[in-house]
Amino acid sequence: MTLNGESGAVSIEADSISLTGTNRVRMESDNTVALEAAQVSAKANSNLKLESAGTASLGGSTVSVG
Repeated sequence: MTLNGESGAVSIEADSISLTGTNRVRMESDNTVALEAAQVSAKANSNLKLESAGTASLGGSTVSVG
């Protein structure tokens, strides 16, 4: 783990990282939040809401809805 007080940067490198919250886990940025991996999944046990104030796009070699 690297904490740089001068630039305000935090870097974590590990084999495996797990975030768990019994009430809430939140990521927020004034600029960009990006997820990148060979496989990305999102699962909601109740509601899932994806919203954009601008253009929203969904793409892939195959897109399945439903």
